[in-house]
Amino acid sequence: MESNTNTNSRSTIQEAPVAEGLRLKAEEIFDSWLRAHNAIGKDEISPASARQYRKRWVLWAHWLEKVPPGASKPRAAHVLEATPELLDRFLYHGRSEDSKANRHELTEPFSSTTRRRYWSIFRRIYAHAQMKGWIATLPFPEVQPPPEKRDAAVVPPNVLEAIPSVLPTIRHWRDQRDRALILVAYDAALTPAELCGLQLAQVTTKLDHAERLTLDLDGKRGAQKRTLHLSLDSSRELNAWLDVRSEIAAKDKIALEARDRVFLSQRRERGIYAPLQLYTLIRKTLLAATAKVRHVQADAGAPAPEFEGQYSPMVLRNSVLLERLRRKQDYTQLLYDAGFKDPQALLGLTARLPADEASLVLADIWAMERALRAAKTEDAEDTQASQQRVSAMEHALRAAKATPEDAEDTQASQQSDKTH
Repeated sequence: MESNTNTNSRSTIQEAPVAEGLRLKAEEIFDSWLRAHNAIGKDEISPASARQYRKRWVLWAHWLEKVPPGASKPRAAHVLEATPELLDRFLYHGRSEDSKANRHELTEPFSSTTRRRYWSIFRRIYAHAQMKGWIATLPFPEVQPPPEKRDAAVVPPNVLEAIPSVLPTIRHWRDQRDRALILVAYDAALTPAELCGLQLAQVTTKLDHAERLTLDLDGKRGAQKRTLHLSLDSSRELNAWLDVRSEIAAKDKIALEARDRVFLSQRRERGIYAPLQLYTLIRKTLLAATAKVRHVQADAGAPAPEFEGQYSPMVLRNSVLLERLRRKQDYTQLLYDAGFKDPQALLGLTARLPADEASLVLADIWAMERALRAAKTEDAEDTQASQQRVSAMEHALRAAKATPEDAEDTQASQQSDKTH
């Protein structure tokens, strides 16, 4: 009898932390993990990153509550009761199953990059829950999401060329704004932050470019401070929008934070043009350009353009920069125009070139990097970082030049470098 009592007592003690965890809300679990992580004092998570992590964790918890019951889920599951089957289902099919997703929840499946990011934060939070005794095992599928692709995603060249032909017809003032936005993005390859944050004072006309507008950008990093000259087409559209914007400013109330911005939202009180609005506009434009190219190629009996990934402002930027690489634009000028600090930033683009072109480009980038390294005085840390960059370029160059027959030689060379 005494033995049974002791067994029940031990069972109750073991079950107590689990019951405690199940009483916690998803956000309380997240807060517990965040406090524990930041208390260590190493790699403290910033408030901005914490907001993104919290958003992913809460989305996962809400999905568990809404997903229809099945063999692996007989009822609404608590976030600590998740199974490997449910996590796998969420990462690979989750949002596409949600037919009632609101406008803030995209209904496309997660990209491989997003899956990896969700996976990473989930592992850390569930490891914390396991340490607290709230769960016995980690709910992770055996097959991990694929690693993030470091190659820059780009659209086919013919899709890029079709963009000016799918600009919106002007029926409303927002159409003129969108035309200007699209062509400036297409012409100058700005980042989403630079487009949305463009200031009126940054748009000027230089004496030697009478018909062309100039963008004087002032980023946080030194390389982001640069002057770009727009083409005639994008200058005309941007000038037309600035005229419309002046009319809007004369009759509408513009939000205080947007009074110096070039691009305005369509809210009653004209506000800042948000990154989500830009994403929607550029995605819609790239889809229209793709549809047009597919139609033309179908009529000609040619294969349809292929693109793996999600259309976005960064995909457009990468595509424009890659096209400049293809045209053999001066690399120093390309780095300046893109706001890149060093030649290594172009490596992700070279992977999208044919092997023979990539080999030539990488050789030039490699030479640039070595020249920059030799031209400046570096401390020990800078020297080591530069050597690592050059080594990465040498491996990339060998890979671009390699044929299937000498692939083993390339791998052996890489292993040899690591040992030395």
